[in-house]
This record gives sequence, structure tokens and C-alpha cells, in this order.
Amino acid sequence: DTEYDLSSYDITASGFEVGQASQTGSITIGALTLGPDQTLTVENGGTGTITVAGAYSGGELSLDSGSGGINLNGNVTTNGGAATFADDVILAGGGGRFITTTGGDVDFQGDIDGGEALTVNAGAGGVTLGNVGATFLVNGLSVTGSTIDLGGDITTVGPVTLSGAKTLTTSVTIDSSGGNGAIDLSTGSTNDTDSEDLVLTAGSGNVTLGNVSVNNLSVTTTGTATAGAVTNSGDIAIAAGLINANGALSGTNVGLSASAGGIALPQVTAGGTLTVQAAGNIVDNGTLDITDEASLITSTGDITLDDASSTFGSLILTADNASVVEDDSTELAGATVTGDLSITSEGAITDTGTLTVGGTASFNAAGGTADVTLDDGDSTFGTVALNAADALVTENDGTNLGASNVGGALTVNSGGAITDSGTLSVTGLADLNATGDITLDQAGSSFGSLSISGTSASIAENGSMTVADADVGGGDLALSSTGSIDATGTVVAGSLSS
Repeated sequence: DTEYDLSSYDITASGFEVGQASQTGSITIGALTLGPDQTLTVENGGTGTITVAGAYSGGELSLDSGSGGINLNGNVTTNGGAATFADDVILAGGGGRFITTTGGDVDFQGDIDGGEALTVNAGAGGVTLGNVGATFLVNGLSVTGSTIDLGGDITTVGPVTLSGAKTLTTSVTIDSSGGNGAIDLSTGSTNDTDSEDLVLTAGSGNVTLGNVSVNNLSVTTTGTATAGAVTNSGDIAIAAGLINANGALSGTNVGLSASAGGIALPQVTAGGTLTVQAAGNIVDNGTLDITDEASLITSTGDITLDDASSTFGSLILTADNASVVEDDSTELAGATVTGDLSITSEGAITDTGTLTVGGTASFNAAGGTADVTLDDGDSTFGTVALNAADALVTENDGTNLGASNVGGALTVNSGGAITDSGTLSVTGLADLNATGDITLDQAGSSFGSLSISGTSASIAENGSMTVADADVGGGDLALSSTGSIDATGTVVAGSLSS
């Protein structure tokens, strides 16, 4: 083993080397101050270590220990020169390690370990990192450079801050959850080289991102996650206590989960699915363009998606109240809404799953020029209000019709009674099928014609009434019209009054 104490020498050379390619012992460099243009190269080609025992200040520094490793016990300042560490680095010495190059590149060609925090400031220079904390967790990592190349995972028990334009040269996981440290990648963009993934795990620490363009992005924290624009070729998955999405999100599948609050959705483009879970209101601040299913679930709060340009493959909604506007036909794959549901569509409205609505379910299909078809036999509504060309509603309970306008035919299949709480305007046939009584007593209602099936029926119309057919078995049939009443088909009733 050799210790080089150069502090007592007057060094005038522009640069010098210590060691040799075949060295097998250890090399220790004590505290050393050189001129800003003087360089130091230390080479140990064998298995011995290189230890920087004190502070280094000078020009370019290059340390190559072969396979022995580098012990960094002192700080390094290169006054604009590069700093190269050509083997694994162990941080030690207490107080944290600081590498400052003021414009020179910093190149870590091996792993970085040790129970110290590491601060690297390359200024306008670039920084290259491999694995950090893979064997011994570092206490924290702060890196500043014009560019930062990430070639390995980062594991710390403290915060991680990477300030500069970041490039993934391999898929990278940054994990600060051991100490709940914050992860801050907000300064400078983060990009992949060839479809690399980025995984961020912070425990309860906050995660802050600038603009990101990688393959798959995964963020997990119980703190706050803040992101700029994310443009991925793969998926986006952000699970946090609170989510601040400050830029557009674009990916294959987009998943957002906020366990401690609501979510304001930015512009979202998903070639696959959108999944949103929140503990508060879900609103949109931009257009949502979702190719496949959009599932939006809030445990307590409302869903309000009112951007008129949004489109969805299908919708699943769970909320206190929900209101959705779509610039296309709307497919409801399922809904559980304790209050009111409002769907405004530029095309037809259909269901492929069960709808459970405690309040008023309002369906507006292209301003009344497209159809509404809700034929799931398990659906239930408090009240149904329709604006459609033709409309079909099937309910597994009694059906209450709110104010509705149907330009063509209306079909109602009810698992109970059919009643009205608003004026009904049906230009074509109103086909009413109930397992209980039918009572439509709004005086302003009008129908092209009526087909009635129930245990009894009482219907009022503002105008002439045409009964295409009626079957109330042995029950009563009471018809009231401000004009004539005509029956064009069979009428079966125990008693008939008009």
C-alpha cells in the first residue's frame, strides 16, 4: 500500500499521474490543492483501492482503481475540469460528500454506495450516473448539470434532486421510500433513449416532475405528486395522496389515484384506458380523448366532465353526482351514482352495464336527434329524463319519468309501476310496459299513440288520444284527453272510464 502526500511539494507541471497499470496495492491521496489548470490522474490497475482521504482542489481529476474501488472520504472541486471515477465509489468521511466542477463533466462509471449524502454540481457540465445505493443506501442525492445520464437505479434514505435535462440509458427505479425522502425531477425534462421505463417510489415524500417522455412511468407516494406534461409511448400510473397534473398526459393506458383528495384532469390522450380514483371531486381542465374504457371512481364527491370536445370508448362512473359531456356517441359500461346523473352526448346513448342512479338520470342524445337505448335489465333510476329521437328504458324497479322529449317512439319496460313527475312529449308510439300500475297524470303531456300494459292505468293527454292497444287485465283503465279518444287496437280492462 502506498500513501502519496503531495501537500508539501511545489507542483508546477500542468498534469501528472500517480500509480501504474499493474499496481495491486492501495493508493491513498491526502488533501491536495493544485492550480485550476493542473490535472491529476490516479491509476491502479489491480485490485487495490484508491482512497481520497482529504479535500481535492485543482483541475481535471481522473481516478481509475481497476477493480479495487474508490473510497471518497473528501470533497472534490475541479475548478472547471472534469471529474472521472472509473470504478465503484464508496462515500465515507462524515458530513456528506460534495463534488463541484463548475462546468466540467462528472462521470461515475461504476456504482455509488455508502452512508453519506452526495451532492454533485457540474454547472454547465454533464453528469453520468450508474447505480446509486444498490448495496449500501446513500443518505440523499442532489445532482445539478446541464445533462444527467441515468444508467442505473437510485436508492436512498433521503431526498433525491436531479436538476438538468435527464436521459435514461436504461430503465431506472428511484426509491427514497426508506426515509420518505422527496424526489424532485422538476428542473429539466426527463426522456428515454430507447423505450426505457421510469419508476419513482417515495414513501410519504413528495414527488415533483417536469416534462417527461419515457416508455412507462410509475409514481407511488402517499404524499403529493406533481407532474408537468407527460408524453409516453407506454403507460402512465400515478398513485399519490394528492395529484397536481399541470401538463397534458399522453400514453397507452393512464391511471391516476389520489387517496387524500380530488383530481383535476388536464388534457388526457389515452390509446387504451383511463382509470381515475379519488377521495374527492373529479373534474376536467382539458379535453379527454380516451380510445377504450374510462373508469372514474370517487369515494366521496362528484364527477364533472364538461369539456365539449371529450370522447370516450365507454364510461364507468361511481360518484355522489356525475355529469359527463361527450363529443360523440356515449356508451355507459356501468354507473353507481347516489345522486343525479347527467349524460349529454353528440350521438346515441347506450348501456353495456348496469346503471344504478338514486336521483335523476338525465340523458340528452344530440339535442334530441339521436337515440337513447338503456336495456340492461338490472338498472334502476330515481327518475329518468330523456331528450332523444327514439328512447328505450328498461328498469328493474318502478319507473318515474321526468320531463322528457322524444321525437320518435318511447318504450318503457318497468319492473314496477310507471309514473311521471314531468311533462312527456312523445311524437311517436309510447309503449308502456309495467308489472304494476301506470299513472301518467301530467296535464301537459302528449303522445303520438299509446300502447299500455300493466295492472291498471290512468293516463292524461293534452290533445287527442290514440290508443293502439291496452291490456290491464282486470284492472281499471282511465283515459283523460282534451280532445277525442280513439282506440285502434284491442283494449282489455276490468273497467274503462274516460
